[in-house]
Amino acid sequence: MIDRLSGIFQDNGFQIFENNDDLKILKRNDNKKFEYFLLVQLTNLTNILEEKQLQYLKTLKDKIKDKEVDKNTTLVICFKSETLPLNSEIYKQILKIEEDPYFFRKLVLPYTQQQVGFLDNPDTFKDVIKDTNSFERFKVACKNKDLTSSQYEIVSQLYIKLPFFKLPIISDVKNIVLDDYKRSLDDIQKKTLSFLEEVKLDEIVDNENFFKSLEDLK
Repeated sequence: MIDRLSGIFQDNGFQIFENNDDLKILKRNDNKKFEYFLLVQLTNLTNILEEKQLQYLKTLKDKIKDKEVDKNTTLVICFKSETLPLNSEIYKQILKIEEDPYFFRKLVLPYTQQQVGFLDNPDTFKDVIKDTNSFERFKVACKNKDLTSSQYEIVSQLYIKLPFFKLPIISDVKNIVLDDYKRSLDDIQKKTLSFLEEVKLDEIVDNENFFKSLEDLK
């Protein structure tokens, strides 16, 4: 997981600064201001605030000679679980970690092994988020409390937590709904809708041929 996530960062303008199996440091120079992400991979969340984040901070300062490196760094914890959703106690742990104000910003990204393969092609992430069928499957999975192999769940988490992914704007959402509606129409309904989309208001008013043209579509 940490390797896939590191690749996604590099595809979005970050450079790999430290590259270990269970810890990676990436940096981005944006308008002469550095931004760092520290990626770690864990299977439990114990001692993050009490012990581990101090170790990560020491590693960071040993590798990067920047007085304000902690203020410009986000710790991303890739937390592997056998199943999703997590139990409520683990979600409480995550909330406590992410709300902790000390040292650097912290994000926890829960995932399962089944979800890792969904991260192979980041170019498709936006299509996943916009796809209404994917969202419907996600809602069913949420209702059934079975997100272990949910593509929408892991991709939407990346959109929520990582700064370089932007959710579709309202106009995009309207187009998604309209496209989904069009797919549900029969041929005559599609022709009628296409005809109406192309017609201007002044072509309808006082135009006796308009309704004849509309009728001819049938």
